[in-house]
Parts: sequence; structure tokens; C-alpha cells
Amino acid sequence: MYTNFNFGPGGTWGFPLIWNDFHDEVDNYKTAHDSYNVYVNNDYVGKKVLVAQGERVEDIKSFLNTQGFTEFSSEIVGNAFNIVCDEDAKEHIKEAVEVYIHNR
Repeated sequence: MYTNFNFGPGGTWGFPLIWNDFHDEVDNYKTAHDSYNVYVNNDYVGKKVLVAQGERVEDIKSFLNTQGFTEFSSEIVGNAFNIVCDEDAKEHIKEAVEVYIHNR
């Protein structure tokens, strides 16, 4: 499809009209800025960059469960992911989250 523009006496230029028919598919791809600041009891642990298609920041919870941690909750606010736990478990969970962030 071409759109014609008249640029002065006797001049007509044709420009192709281009649009994105694949906008729904493009929205599902990861972008370079998909990352979360991760906290444990509001203490900053690190930044988790989501690299793989389908990867979610909530995957940290599954990892913690496989490490034997079950008594915690989490919340996402904007690009912040906060894990809330007892103060007794805080340092152990922080160490596990650091390992997860740096290895995955």
C-alpha cells in the first residue's frame, strides 16, 4: 500500500505505508529492561534480570521451597520483589536468594 504526497509543482512521491501487524506477538517477548530489585524483609539483596522466555521473578519462591524454606511470603510492587520472613530465617533466605540471582 502506498500513500502519495504532493511536494510542489508536478512532484508526487509515493511512500510505503508500514505498520506492525505482529504487535500481539512482540508484546510477549522479553526486553532488556525486564528486571527486579529483590529484597528480603526490605533489605536489598540484588537485581534479578529475567533472561529466558517465560521466566518470572516469582520463580524465586519455587527455588526457596526446594531449599526447604516454606515460612515466607512475597509481594511485587513495581519492579521491586520483596520476600517477607521471620527475622530468624532472614540471613539464610538472603544467602539462598543471592545464590539464585547470581547462578540463574
